[in-house]
Amino acid sequence: MRGEDVGRPLGGVALPDPAEIQVNTGVELDPVAVDADAAAARAAPRRRIARAVAHLVERPVVAGRDESVVHRRVEATFGPLARRERELDDPGEVGHAVDATVAVQARKRRVRPEAREDSLEPLELALDCDERPDRRRLVRGLDDRLDLGAHGVEDVARHQDEWLRGRRRPATLPPALDTCLFVNSGSEANHLAWRFASAVTGAPGAVVSDWAYHGVTTIQTDLSPSEWRGERPAWVATVSPPGTDGAAAGSNAVERLAENGLAPAAFFLDAAWTSDGVFTDAPGYTADAVAEIRGAGGLFVADEVQAGFGRLGTHLWSFEPSGVGPDLVTFGKPMGNGHPVAAMVTTSETADRFAEVRAPVFSTFGGNPVACAAALAVLDVMDEERLLERAAVVGAHLRRGLEDLAGRNESVRAVRGIGLLHGVELESPELAEKVLNAMRDRGVLIGLTGPRDEVLKIRPPLVFEHAHAERLVEALDESLRSR
Repeated sequence: MRGEDVGRPLGGVALPDPAEIQVNTGVELDPVAVDADAAAARAAPRRRIARAVAHLVERPVVAGRDESVVHRRVEATFGPLARRERELDDPGEVGHAVDATVAVQARKRRVRPEAREDSLEPLELALDCDERPDRRRLVRGLDDRLDLGAHGVEDVARHQDEWLRGRRRPATLPPALDTCLFVNSGSEANHLAWRFASAVTGAPGAVVSDWAYHGVTTIQTDLSPSEWRGERPAWVATVSPPGTDGAAAGSNAVERLAENGLAPAAFFLDAAWTSDGVFTDAPGYTADAVAEIRGAGGLFVADEVQAGFGRLGTHLWSFEPSGVGPDLVTFGKPMGNGHPVAAMVTTSETADRFAEVRAPVFSTFGGNPVACAAALAVLDVMDEERLLERAAVVGAHLRRGLEDLAGRNESVRAVRGIGLLHGVELESPELAEKVLNAMRDRGVLIGLTGPRDEVLKIRPPLVFEHAHAERLVEALDESLRSR
């Protein structure tokens, strides 16, 4: 035991100096045994927390009526996480792994570094459709950080700095985005982005897409037309999805705000238009709309909660294809594979200006070592498991299957998207709802999107493989034919 630990309460137990006990009682104590007791006392609360975390991480959510492939998923976006032994102080072999689609027996991981893009299906970094590699990294990282004595200010700062600037930093963020504020959810990140934008610009207006969703706070609900019921907020203007002229859309939004005596503080945009029906092929539209709103003094906030972290396959972030660097970027739950960690990134200039005009901001649990350990593990897994490449290759296979199905079914109006984000527009909202439920009955979970809920939103885990894509298309085909 370190000298400074003597007498310090560990897990609620104060541990006196063994020599003191011997002098006062005449009982001779073995220092080694006392050290062991101290370690056990220190570990007890940590182990209890870690077990609870591990239980949540490993627990699969069953969708549908059986447990075949693609009938299970974890509550996260990025895929398989390994189960730890129930006794976390016994570093024995991991018994099982949890796949994003099915719980399986874990096997040693086999990776062929020389594997090519066209061989991703049997890549063996994923083994096969029914077996996943042993991934203990996230749970082990959480366990390591749950040592209750390790949460000092220096430790927090080190983990945050490692995420933002270290070797695992998302390298494709523009270099100017050098200031990161860690929070707990995408809603909190977007709320913070609004506070920064409105404070720095001094303007009260906002621009969002026609059917956007940006969070659950009061402000973010006003910035989410998909949540509006009744009268729209006078301080918010909207732009329609791609298909119109981007410059005209941005200009019209600025004019509508001006009619109410307002100027834009920010343009919040999910550049994949996920809630509007999925539109991923309009980088020129985005660039033109952003230029108009910036010209009126507004900042560009790239909301990467739904489409970021490699989902498109071509880029890590959905704003990248537009060639426009945002003023602020927000991340949500995918940042920690479902663990509560999120962030807002901006420039030091914007942050300094905010500090001049507003009181300091903070988040009690934002960026704590446990959350940052999860976020760092996500970046490692994405790199080592080549999830960006997987999203591109498997997404192209999925797209071919969807387009083939559309060619055989007149009720499919359009197939849009890229990578592992697709929207399948059907002829009516009623049909879309029937298909949604029919696919659920077949064990495949998708969503609905678009102003009329007539678009099937397909946004599977990034560990999706060719066989999973084929199963999804098969279930969709059966659901359309059974309506």
